Amino acid sequence: MDLSKFKTSDWLIIGGGIAMLVLGLALKWASFGGFSAGGPFDWFLTGGLAWLLTVGAGVVAFLLGAAVIKASTTPWTLILLAATGLATLLMLIRLIIGPGDGLDRGAGMYVAFVAAAVALVGSVMKFTESGGNLSDLTDTGKLRNAFDRPGGGAPPPPPPPSGGMTPPPPPPSA
Repeated sequence: MDLSKFKTSDWLIIGGGIAMLVLGLALKWASFGGFSAGGPFDWFLTGGLAWLLTVGAGVVAFLLGAAVIKASTTPWTLILLAATGLATLLMLIRLIIGPGDGLDRGAGMYVAFVAAAVALVGSVMKFTESGGNLSDLTDTGKLRNAFDRPGGGAPPPPPPPSGGMTPPPPPPSA
């Protein structure tokens, strides 16, 4: 694996994913007095889902950078942008709401927000590097076309017969 092929945008997404993976779990998300408690999955919708999206984006960015998956098969840059954007928005909501029950926000909540934001910055960079324009995100036609496959989704032709034998005729229609 050639790490020199990784771009700055890849490293930002991967770094955000690693920070979320390690620090998002290791640091506590809530505190009361001198005690700390909680983690991302104590608030699944805003914490756990954001954790999964950010870590998943880091994994996909690594696989794309290492050429394990091909970038041309799916609009990965658009998917990464959506995932990290949603993760950052969910973390911002969690920070605004707070942990509730008279608890204060812990260090893990702040670190998770920063990790998601770093991954989002990398995703924006990767999206623009691939020729995308942020103003294209408001055009539903362009978004839909990004997911269209060449050939219109028609099934591939059947394989040629093997051994020189002709295939049996189709059954008669009723």
